[in-house]
Formats: sequence, C-alpha cells, structure tokens
Amino acid sequence: MRGNKKYEDAERKVILLKDIDDIQSYVVQLPPPPKPQDIKNFGLPIEEQFYKREYIPKKIWDLTKALNMKSIKREDAINAVLRDAELEKWIEGQWKKRVDGEWQYIRGKPIYFTGDNWFFLNYYHMDIGLPQFRMYNTEKFYWWKFCVEDNPNVFGGIDFTKRRDGKSFFAGLLLL
Repeated sequence: MRGNKKYEDAERKVILLKDIDDIQSYVVQLPPPPKPQDIKNFGLPIEEQFYKREYIPKKIWDLTKALNMKSIKREDAINAVLRDAELEKWIEGQWKKRVDGEWQYIRGKPIYFTGDNWFFLNYYHMDIGLPQFRMYNTEKFYWWKFCVEDNPNVFGGIDFTKRRDGKSFFAGLLLL
C-alpha cells in the first residue's frame, strides 16, 4: 500500500493457455518494469487506472491536416518537426514506445503492452474506430512477440477464433 492507493507487483512470467486441455501452454517472460512512479497511471485512484491513449499535440494534428490537404509537402512537415525540440522529443518518445512497449497501471496492476499492442491501441483504426483494451488481446500480442517474433524457429501461427474477433486487423497491423 502506497498512500491510499494499492499497487500489485508486476508479473514478469505469464503463462498463456494454461487452462485448456490437450494444448501446451506458452510461458512468456516479460521485460522488467520501470520504477512504480515511472509507470503510467501511477498515483491515480484505482478507479481512474484504465488504459490511457496517447495525447497527440495540436501541432501534429495541424501538420497532418496540412499534409492531407496538400498545402505543404512531406519534407516541409518533417523540417517543421525538426525545428521544434518539443515535437521532436514527443515523436522520439512515440517511436520508443512503438519499439519497446509500455507499462501502465490498470486497476492497481502493472500491465506490459508490447510495441505492436501499444501501436494497435493508440493508432490502428479498425472499422469500429480505435480498438478498446482487452486483456485477451494483450495476451495475444504477448504470444506474437515472445513466442513467434522473437523465436527464430517459428514462422507464424494459426489463429482459431470466432468471426468478427479481429483476426484480419491483427494480421494487417503486423504487416504494417
């Protein structure tokens, strides 16, 4: 207990599919978490600890709008960002999260989001808009990162689910 807020310790070892008969489970080792105060949502009441999307600065929205309207060229937008130390730092931070992932407190528990999962939740628009946080999707991203992507002996996987479960969007994200 820290103050009036309860925090659990981070789980570094996650076992996927452990309760399904006749299926071998996957043991996933997550990266070490940062200090608790460096995890997003630290210090908030438990009921306010839910997945928080990235805040995109207005300057980025304005540059994107200008690019879409073809009122500036891509090179001009890149140069505008390079001249603004704050925007450059923000973009570098976004790329770092895209590569390394991010930890967030969800209801007092530190949850790790792989880079693909983080990108999916923040920037990947589906037919219904941005996806919502679901732990089963986060575990699917664990499986992809630690059992497929990081394993040179594995070349993919087969995803058996019901219809409209997001398989095509997941595959499209991985291709992107």
